[in-house]
Amino acid sequence: MGPLAIGIISGLVTFLIVLLIKNVWERWFLPWYENKIYRDIRLDGHWETKFFREEDEEAQERATIYQKAHRVRGTIIYDYSGGVREYEFTGQVRNLLLTAEYGLKGPSSLDRGAFALAVKEDGRKLEGYLSWYSHQHDEIKFSKYVWSKRSR
Repeated sequence: MGPLAIGIISGLVTFLIVLLIKNVWERWFLPWYENKIYRDIRLDGHWETKFFREEDEEAQERATIYQKAHRVRGTIIYDYSGGVREYEFTGQVRNLLLTAEYGLKGPSSLDRGAFALAVKEDGRKLEGYLSWYSHQHDEIKFSKYVWSKRSR
């Protein structure tokens, strides 16, 4: 094997090692460390939500938030007369404001939207707005959105 081949192989191995270290740093170490030193509001747990559907009828959901430092993810379960829908969301909490995008669980759904909620009552209540695309009216709709922390 010539010096050129050795140089190319060692360059590729170095690149793979750096890529692995970067991946471990960003996906494991940094979130773990941020979560250890995080001193802001904690929103982990189970929530009851309320919003108004297109016909101005009140709708309720159950939500669960998982939090690592500023990052949040979770699920929203919406029981309605036609069945049950399960949504997933990801977002972040900064300056007492939770912002997130959600989508229907599954690979090919167009049912998605976003919400922004302000933290109230020392983290026991979240208030803000929810937006989504209405297939019925072919436009983006919005509603007041209120989350209340469930007691365990």
